[in-house]
Amino acid sequence: MQSDGTAILYLGEVSTAECLSTFSAEAAVELLELGAESHGEWLSAGALPEAATVAWWLQRLDDPSLELVDFSSRVGAISLSTHDDGEATFALASLEQAVGLLPQLVGDQLAATIAPKLVANPGCYISARGGQLAVHPSFEAYLVGA
Repeated sequence: MQSDGTAILYLGEVSTAECLSTFSAEAAVELLELGAESHGEWLSAGALPEAATVAWWLQRLDDPSLELVDFSSRVGAISLSTHDDGEATFALASLEQAVGLLPQLVGDQLAATIAPKLVANPGCYISARGGQLAVHPSFEAYLVGA
């Protein structure tokens, strides 16, 4: 939880397409920031529609020539940012919303084990590696596995 009450879910090793797939295909995606390369040319948010659907984005992200660096968007009340198409941050209005989104992101079984740790450890990072959960007091501790 952030000091403003926003709940943050950080996921490593997940693609932008996987993240967007958790939403309805018809959901509007408001593009806030984009950094990508396609066919040797740099693309920015101004080169693409500000508002498109999840289905539209999934089709574009399926293009093998698109190399995504930074993607920042809003889908309804949820903010989604990805970096290098391999790590994602979801910002949600409440911890309850974050816990509700977990099953769509990590599956029911893993969500059932992560959710209680998430609720009991506000401000901490929870990692799941090899089926083992660990609580980290900071991002730096998460990075080194402490």
